[in-house]
Amino acid sequence: MKIALDAMGGDFAPQVLVEGAYIAKDSLGVELVLVGDEAKIREIVGNRNIPFEIVHTDEAIEMDEHPTQAIKTKKRASLVVAVEMLKAGKVDAVVSAGNTGAFVACASLILGTLPGIERPSIGVTIPTLKNPVFIIDTGANVDCKPNYLYQFAIMGISYSHNILGIENPRVGLLNIGAEETKGNNLTKSVYPLLKKLKNFVGNIEGNDIFEDKADVIVCDGFVGNVLLKFAEGFAYTFGKVIKDFIVDSSIPRSARFFVDSAINNAFSIYDFSEYGGTPLLGVKGICIVAHGRSNAKAIFNSIKVAKKSIESNLLKEIEEGVTSYVG
Repeated sequence: MKIALDAMGGDFAPQVLVEGAYIAKDSLGVELVLVGDEAKIREIVGNRNIPFEIVHTDEAIEMDEHPTQAIKTKKRASLVVAVEMLKAGKVDAVVSAGNTGAFVACASLILGTLPGIERPSIGVTIPTLKNPVFIIDTGANVDCKPNYLYQFAIMGISYSHNILGIENPRVGLLNIGAEETKGNNLTKSVYPLLKKLKNFVGNIEGNDIFEDKADVIVCDGFVGNVLLKFAEGFAYTFGKVIKDFIVDSSIPRSARFFVDSAINNAFSIYDFSEYGGTPLLGVKGICIVAHGRSNAKAIFNSIKVAKKSIESNLLKEIEEGVTSYVG
């Protein structure tokens, strides 16, 4: 099993990619290929042994570049080279924390989409008090048609079953009300399509996400991305408020360490680095989208997700799922 890392992608590249690769090499037993500026990679490696392959390229797609223009003008960008290696069968998966739009465009153009899938989609796993919830789409598709959301739901079912271990994933549609007639034109149009799924539970409101009412929650990428970033920001801010309160409260100094430790453990449940990246579902290859602010731990966990996706034969499962519902 060989996994390529876009060594130049992300806010802290290539440092975190190199360090994440070392962690993964020690514990996951996979072959890794770092695609990027070899001189910069070797500078970070220093005097350590190099347990991975380096494929040199001096071009990289920046986080603020226009996705389609970037992949067309930078043919030797690290992300493009990595995805082309996947297309050629030289690697089994690609992990990138770089420009998400460019990754989606690159994978769609070079790899193509699975039969029955019109647009690839990104989902994110959110932990709850019971089972994890998989929200799809969270940013790949801002403007959606009803059939896109229907296909997202099918892919979400496969991911929830094969990667998250949910036996019969329940599907909900993110909406502003529980009634079937609520919502905008998109949600009202997709509702009849989703009713074809045997485990469709209807509309799910934002406050129901953590209430174990659905295992897969479907929405368009605009709504999903806003929801995801709000959740990240709220978790960070709320955690800081609690810590500041402890410092300013009458809790004895001797007890603050234990209280602070308990709070850190609780909030680590919602730390994206604990879960790593998530597959770009619907393309003909395992492409793992990692958070742009990923640290070495998040990169390691993204590689772990790639390995599990390969081992579980996720592509075949999604293709069979789409065929059974769409084909």
